[in-house]
Amino acid sequence: MELDLLNRAVRTVFDEIPPPIRFGEEDAQAIRKYSRELEAITDELVRGFYDLLYSHPATAAVFKEGERAEREATLRDWWLRTVRGPFDEGYWRWQAFVGVVHFRRGVTNSMMMAMYAWLVGRVGELLSGRLPPQAVSEVSQALLKLAVTGAALTVAGYEALMEEGFAEEAGADPRLVRNIVAMRADQLRRP
Repeated sequence: MELDLLNRAVRTVFDEIPPPIRFGEEDAQAIRKYSRELEAITDELVRGFYDLLYSHPATAAVFKEGERAEREATLRDWWLRTVRGPFDEGYWRWQAFVGVVHFRRGVTNSMMMAMYAWLVGRVGELLSGRLPPQAVSEVSQALLKLAVTGAALTVAGYEALMEEGFAEEAGADPRLVRNIVAMRADQLRRP
């Protein structure tokens, strides 16, 4: 059943995001083309990522005492798997799962979106001077599309899990949940 949920999330995202915006083969090629340079910045990228998270009270509160090394290893594994590819169905299901796992840990969508943006920007900074500007732009564009697709998978995985949870635990039709949200949105007034 979990695999069905993740597959649905992946299909939804790849059906809904217009092709020029979502991650595609051209983006995968850009990452493969510069994979050596991307691997070379791994340690600095991972360290900076967690330095930032631990420096902000809201994001630092997500972590348990003494787990930084384990979290850094997880990010390093994700980064190296991303840099090395392939970008197949298993990779995208894993990305949808990553979003669900983050939710369970108390990591909000806002936190994840912000860190995707930080990651794309920081990679560009770290590659500047190591690669020609056109190459940095090419990699940055590929990573931006990866971030958009990954963020969409995070949200889609969360929505699918929420709808399935309401259906199984409360016997509620998933359409009911969406209708309730739509009704509440209709009641909001423009600020």
